[in-house]
Amino acid sequence: MTEFQPPLINTHDRSFLSNRYLYYQQEGFGASLQHYNPLIDERVAKTWNLPEKWKLIAQMPVGKPTHTPGEKSFLPLDDRVRVFNSERVSQAG
Repeated sequence: MTEFQPPLINTHDRSFLSNRYLYYQQEGFGASLQHYNPLIDERVAKTWNLPEKWKLIAQMPVGKPTHTPGEKSFLPLDDRVRVFNSERVSQAG
């Protein structure tokens, strides 16, 4: 594996993780995909005695939920996302 990776090289990983998440949910488990920040790579590798050639990209803790998650509120989509094209420009805050 090289330092430069085309954006789609890990597509199979994403598909696998998405399928795993759905499987866990179907079986009554909860999971959370958490992406790594490179600032902690060295500490994580040392703590878990990981090979130097491994590249840390994410972790997915899995377990039995102890309660139902609370309701989330979101800003309107137009306040969070800007779309630029020839037909429409969304004006966000």
